[in-house]
Amino acid sequence: MNSRYRIWVPGDLSLTPKELHLRSAQKSGKFVEERSKLPIWKHKEILINTIKDNNHCIVVSSTGSGKTTQLPQFIYESRLLSGGMVAITQPRRVAAISVAQRVAEELDQGPVGLGPVGYCVRFEDCSDPRLTRLRYMTDGMLLREAALDPLLSRYDFVILDEAHERSLNTDVLFGVVLRAAQKRAQLRTAWLQQSRGANTFLSISHPSAQKKPPNPFKVSLLHLFDWLFSHFH
Repeated sequence: MNSRYRIWVPGDLSLTPKELHLRSAQKSGKFVEERSKLPIWKHKEILINTIKDNNHCIVVSSTGSGKTTQLPQFIYESRLLSGGMVAITQPRRVAAISVAQRVAEELDQGPVGLGPVGYCVRFEDCSDPRLTRLRYMTDGMLLREAALDPLLSRYDFVILDEAHERSLNTDVLFGVVLRAAQKRAQLRTAWLQQSRGANTFLSISHPSAQKKPPNPFKVSLLHLFDWLFSHFH
């Protein structure tokens, strides 16, 4: 049936609902293809089963493997949540915001803050407890939340990313999260890190599993002015 309504998308010509749905499906298919090429994707089933069977785990892999964006999505898509959220900490606010935006695009279930993906950084909380299931946040914001709620009762999972950086906030949060998990058996934790420093966390937390997706994507370092010159000169 032909629709009499048209939808305007910024930057594009007006689209009918059918055209918009087709465009969304094509975009979603593109992201699925990109996700499947990430090194961590081939370990998806192993990681999901490991998380199901253990309360604590450490995922060790190099930069570019996809652990930061994919593991929270694996948890969400596998319906491992029982009404709570997944907190994914980042050492820097820029990382928390940019990763949340990327994951929201990949899931394609609504923009950041208006769908299952949100973020929380200092002076800016773009999340909704009624909708958000994957909440990217700085470690400082989770520490502040733990001061008011030591059991972290709003969360089913806490994922500490870039744990190998060993900042003051990360080290304190490590103890706070472990204590909360000891008092709340349903709270599960995961540490995402590069290979360096893994033995330290293994000796302290005695996690049940450690996975290493090999062959990460190539990561390029670009200086801002060089990039601007190459694109706009």
